[in-house]
Amino acid sequence: MISSSCVHIISSDVFECGEDIQKEIDSFVEECRENLKFLAHKKREIVEKKMFMPRDENGEIDLTALQHLYESWKPEERHSFARDQENMVHFTIRLFSVFEDSFRNLLCGEVKLFGIGTKRVFPPDFFRQELQKLLAIIESLEGLSYDQTSEIPYKQYLLLKGAQNTTSQADSDVMAMIDDALDLLFGLGIRIESLLRSYTPGGGLKNARGRKGSSFEVPLKEKIILRGGRTGKKSVAEALTFTVSVCYLICFVYRDKSIYALITNENMVLREITAKMEMLARLAEPEVYQEIKETVDHDLRM
Repeated sequence: MISSSCVHIISSDVFECGEDIQKEIDSFVEECRENLKFLAHKKREIVEKKMFMPRDENGEIDLTALQHLYESWKPEERHSFARDQENMVHFTIRLFSVFEDSFRNLLCGEVKLFGIGTKRVFPPDFFRQELQKLLAIIESLEGLSYDQTSEIPYKQYLLLKGAQNTTSQADSDVMAMIDDALDLLFGLGIRIESLLRSYTPGGGLKNARGRKGSSFEVPLKEKIILRGGRTGKKSVAEALTFTVSVCYLICFVYRDKSIYALITNENMVLREITAKMEMLARLAEPEVYQEIKETVDHDLRM
């Protein structure tokens, strides 16, 4: 028996109930079944994204690779990943520029592959739209009149991100551009991630499709990229995996909901799954409970 709020167990005794009550119980069980499907999907999504986000010895998201990528680009300028965040406009321009310059050849141009020579990994138009949009955002940010845009330190950026209204139109424009770029990078990461999951052992990316529907095959994942800037000395698969990782880490730095909320809600999702399964163990028929449990376990392993 459960309370009317469907939260607290009142009694675990087995008892006979009327037809109307049984219908309510059956309805609640089916509702739990559907909720568990959603929660299992959400947990799988979290696990998939975490695979591309390195962790430090304390289990926290490790930004070392992103920091190195940022600081090693035009090192003569002596930029600091942490210090530059005191001005998020300048930091954002540089970070997005680093991304575009680092992965342009891999995604839209040509790279040198060991044993193959110079070759395109993707058709020229496959990721061109995303990088062109990112370049347009960079140019728009650079074109802002900085005397109209406050120097937004990182902590203030987080406050502005959570606020309904910003202090100035210039700040509002900056926030909107950053959000557009984060949506773009997250979507790019999703696209590349889905391609990586289609890899076959010893083969390439089979039946990938360009924007116009034509099929193509990405070069073998074992082939090493000889020279490709920050993607050099990696296999195609490793370079693409690194690209996805950078996309997601950037979204994490900016506390974008696409990644940040997903990762930070993992424990809540697990608690909800556990609570609903405990509830079903008391309410559902044993065979129904076992069926739902097997389905949830299967969905979590997918």
